[in-house]
Amino acid sequence: MDLKNMLNKGKEYASKVKDNINKSLEESNQRKAILEEKLAKANSLTKENKELIKVETLNSDQQVLYDYLLKECKMQANENINSLIALIVFKGETILANTTLTDKISLETYNFVLTDKNVYLVKESSYIIWPYTSIDKVEILSKGVMSSIISINTYVLAIPSNVLDSIILFLTKEENRNQWKLNVQNNFLEYKKQLHDDNSSIGMEQKVLKNDLQINKNSTWLRNNFALIANRLQDNEKVLYPFVGMLNYRTNTDTGDYYAFALTTNRLLYASQGIMGDNFYAIPKEQITGITMNTTALNGVITVHTTVKNVIIGVMPEKAIIICNNLKEKLNSSDDSKNSNSTSLADELLKLKKLFDSGVINEEEYEKGKAKLLG
Repeated sequence: MDLKNMLNKGKEYASKVKDNINKSLEESNQRKAILEEKLAKANSLTKENKELIKVETLNSDQQVLYDYLLKECKMQANENINSLIALIVFKGETILANTTLTDKISLETYNFVLTDKNVYLVKESSYIIWPYTSIDKVEILSKGVMSSIISINTYVLAIPSNVLDSIILFLTKEENRNQWKLNVQNNFLEYKKQLHDDNSSIGMEQKVLKNDLQINKNSTWLRNNFALIANRLQDNEKVLYPFVGMLNYRTNTDTGDYYAFALTTNRLLYASQGIMGDNFYAIPKEQITGITMNTTALNGVITVHTTVKNVIIGVMPEKAIIICNNLKEKLNSSDDSKNSNSTSLADELLKLKKLFDSGVINEEEYEKGKAKLLG
């Protein structure tokens, strides 16, 4: 190719680039003009009638659902949104999504909660409610990296771009809301099952939190580390006593690493997620020869004596005696699945019946579980 042809090709390429730039600018100006027109005609949410959030008393089942929404679904936590969530749960609606949005007229920020039946916009201790039947038109006016602008009826609102697509689907498609409602309900049923299962990571986490044995570790840490234990349990193994401790505790300044511990019917298990990989250890109960404890100025120290090596665990000083006594009791308990199969079977059948009666499992799951227990 000679120089003249190269120059002509270059000019053609430059012309195409220029045309594309002009086209993009034109489209951008058109979008800007549409947005400005919408803003000129838009109403402000401040003119909407607001209702005061009235906190309702939840029954025990509703309280479990409320806790699930806040802890498991990562709902935004503040006093006003929590009160609204309690109200929604009390009304029997299923929460599908929540985010924040900004009224582009008043520039006020609202919490935005979508359920299977209504849309709620929360400002301070009051809320606006929109049934889906009242929403005539939803339109995307602009998309940005961080924020996008939509119009709902006569309102122009900015929402985070990362939730734009799902919010639009929930607002405009009933079948999408119904499918997501089913997903939420199924996930909640599975969560309730695990709450009643001492061998699950959720069951162990809840027991540790209830007994205040977490040593300032949050639910995410507990869930992840106890999952390492739950995933390695044997078929005939049952968790008797979970807790959190510092493995290889030496002194108050050399406290060792945090581990999730669980004494089971078969073993003492302890595990921790590490930077270089997961750590998991198991000591058969027959190797454990004794459990002792002492306290320092800042911590309690539990020593599990074994025929192989001693396991030294740092715990909170006020919990050391409780943990030590519980480990001894569980270790020496005659109410063990190996020694009291008939009692254990009756207990398991009773637990299964309670799960069925409370609606956690359906009739088919109950019959399958009963058949499995009865062999």
